[in-house]
Amino acid sequence: MRKKLIMLLGALLFLGACSNQANSESESSATAPPENREEARVLVAYFTWSENVGELDESSIDVDATTSASLALPGNVGKMAQEIGGQIEADQFSIQTVEPYSSDYDDCLDRASEEKAEAARPALTTQVENIDQYDVVFLGYPDWWATAPMALFTFIEENDLSDKEVILFSSHGTSGLGSSVQDIQEQLPESTSLNENVLGVAREDSDQSEATVTEWLETLGF
Repeated sequence: MRKKLIMLLGALLFLGACSNQANSESESSATAPPENREEARVLVAYFTWSENVGELDESSIDVDATTSASLALPGNVGKMAQEIGGQIEADQFSIQTVEPYSSDYDDCLDRASEEKAEAARPALTTQVENIDQYDVVFLGYPDWWATAPMALFTFIEENDLSDKEVILFSSHGTSGLGSSVQDIQEQLPESTSLNENVLGVAREDSDQSEATVTEWLETLGF
């Protein structure tokens, strides 16, 4: 009798282990990004200063602003977004705030500093029509005060990025990517896969970013 009970208990434990393994494999396949990049549905969402200014006051733009953070459309980040979207034929979405930023770069950064200190979430003018249809989401942004603009976090909170792969690209100055990658990761759902291959392009190199973007996309499998 004792032997039969031991055998029955062993069988139950074996079945339980198989069930747990099957559930684990099912959950893993549900959250894993598509292995075939050609079949992935891709969105390139980006925030760029040049598409988030009000009436342009050219007299207020200093030399540093025009050579580093360009107001000329599509802007540094916008240019990268266009190159990515064009090369892999992805949909593009420009993140734009209800309250535009100043065309004076110093004033713009002053507001960005205040928004960072308050962990503000600036309201956006439009929404992605159907975020659920995408498997991969590229997120682009400039480096503002060693992190991403707060409007990018508004976008993350307003769009369900669960079970998606998120890939980051940024235009930056001397501080590089700062803490932006970590800050973004903290706001993403646990089920989101954040690709570690982040593209950072110095602002002074933005005009020559096409080759860099091409090489980067190839390393990502696109």
